[in-house]
Amino acid sequence: MISRTLTPQQLTSAETAPPQQEHAQTSAGELLLAALMLFYACLFPWLRDAGVAALAVPAAATVALALIYGRRYIQFSLILLAAIGMVYVALSWAGIMHRGITLLYQQSAIVQQAFYTVFLVALVPACAHIWSQIEQDRPGWRALEICVLIAALASKIALALSGQRTTDGSGFGISQLINADMIAVVIIAHLVVFNENRPALVRFLVAALLLLSAGSFQSVLVVSAMIALLALPQFGKMIAAGVFLGLFVVAFAAQFYAQAIWWWDYNTGIRLLFWRDVYERLLASWGTGVGFGTETIRPVYHIGIEEHVISGLERTGYIHVTAHNAYVDAFYRMGIFGGVALLVYVFAMFARTVDPARQSSGFDCWVFATLAISLMVNVALASVGFMIGTGLLMGWLVYRHHDADSIPVAERWAQAP
Repeated sequence: MISRTLTPQQLTSAETAPPQQEHAQTSAGELLLAALMLFYACLFPWLRDAGVAALAVPAAATVALALIYGRRYIQFSLILLAAIGMVYVALSWAGIMHRGITLLYQQSAIVQQAFYTVFLVALVPACAHIWSQIEQDRPGWRALEICVLIAALASKIALALSGQRTTDGSGFGISQLINADMIAVVIIAHLVVFNENRPALVRFLVAALLLLSAGSFQSVLVVSAMIALLALPQFGKMIAAGVFLGLFVVAFAAQFYAQAIWWWDYNTGIRLLFWRDVYERLLASWGTGVGFGTETIRPVYHIGIEEHVISGLERTGYIHVTAHNAYVDAFYRMGIFGGVALLVYVFAMFARTVDPARQSSGFDCWVFATLAISLMVNVALASVGFMIGTGLLMGWLVYRHHDADSIPVAERWAQAP
């Protein structure tokens, strides 16, 4: 073996020069891939009609970002969910899962309905990598965060001014938690509301403005959790736990009053009836689910003596209307196998967030609470229009938990408040 001694100057040059060159070569590619994904998410309401043609490039960028740069964040639980999803896709394609339990069966709807089960495998690590670069203050990433925020807000303002697609985000405030909504509120929370370097008054004023401009009950819940965590940071884990577990308790108890709630708040009442339908069909399938390529909701609901038409079977897009609850959708489509897989994944995130041996910031707790709300009352996973915003939430938690796992348990306990 040949050895030689380097001078201090040579040693310094040998250690520092290559990483700088590598970083300069990879940073532009990473930024471009992340930008393609995030800007597509912000502009989705305007690109949706282009369909697969518009989705192909950002989807490929997401996969590349995850496989090239974010491999360390790939989640086995999501791979398991994808495997279950693929089995159900195959069974659905063969026409085995339908079994006359539902009214419709269309092979053309299978891929769109099952897309999230596979795409999450790449989306979550891609988003975790984006957060890791931002938090490490790598060149260009902070600027990208600002540019994405501007794009998200511009998209919302354009939607409000044009008056079209009001279900995609009516008004100028945070509304239906579509991609643009979610991305905007998450970045604002990250840069301002939970940034301890900002004056406390500014942080509370921004949170108050978000609350006053909130355009739906779910967005009010999200911002209320934000304000609670700002006011009571020492109870952050308890607030996150209360939101997460409370949602399950309320969702179960509310089923007994679904029709009464319908008259009080249509959006909440119809969700409860959707969930009841899923439960009945899940029982009819003996817990195996109905697969993909079928409808979720009924076209007509009877409330008391009144008949309420939700949609005609022939309406374009009817088959893609979901139960507005990620857990319910997973159980409905993939039975107890897919439903339990998703529940276990989210409960693992919950356990890590509230673990006494871990340091969870106010932003960590708020991100989890927001994820819990969106998964419970929205199409957070089943629609591309919501999915990337949800991926940012999951990605942040995966990034934080992954880094925390590298710290010895004894040291984590020592650091815990």
